[in-house]
Amino acid sequence: MTWVRIDDSFSEHTKVASAGPLALALQVAALCYCNRQLTDGFVPRAKARTLLDWECVDANGQAFTIALSSGTDADHPFGVGLDVTAQLVIDKLVAVGMWEKVPGGYSVHDYLHYNPSREQVLAERARKQAAGQAGGQASAQARAQRNRNEIATKSQAKSNSRTRTRTRTRTRTRRRTDGDNHD
Repeated sequence: MTWVRIDDSFSEHTKVASAGPLALALQVAALCYCNRQLTDGFVPRAKARTLLDWECVDANGQAFTIALSSGTDADHPFGVGLDVTAQLVIDKLVAVGMWEKVPGGYSVHDYLHYNPSREQVLAERARKQAAGQAGGQASAQARAQRNRNEIATKSQAKSNSRTRTRTRTRTRTRRRTDGDNHD
């Protein structure tokens, strides 16, 4: 599993403030997608449009489309009075420089500056897998050695028990024999 790395002042950055809260939400969703899919910051155009659901559903199952309604000027740069679409928010991310248009989709600006590359993540996974296998093999060898030691100890204990029994039997036999000689 990878983790999204976001600077703790991310939400206060001028680009984020300029793009707005829906762009912030889409940016975080895009970062999660890029890390999960190991895309090095690339978001395919079709995927970018589906990272967030632009409808809200209330407790009664009624669906509402998110809209910018704090004003009446449809010519306002933020599109006040228009329904919010993925493309509207994507265009804001591009306009403020948080995303860059690239062939086939978008690139999250400075993604690799804050997050490990696909190559780094795969190398780390391989390193951890090898370490886990080595640890598992060492553990298996240690368990096998303990089992062999336990078997040897039990075998030695049985052998010692038989030796003591034989010795006691010989001693009793001698005593009887010695006792018979004195009679």
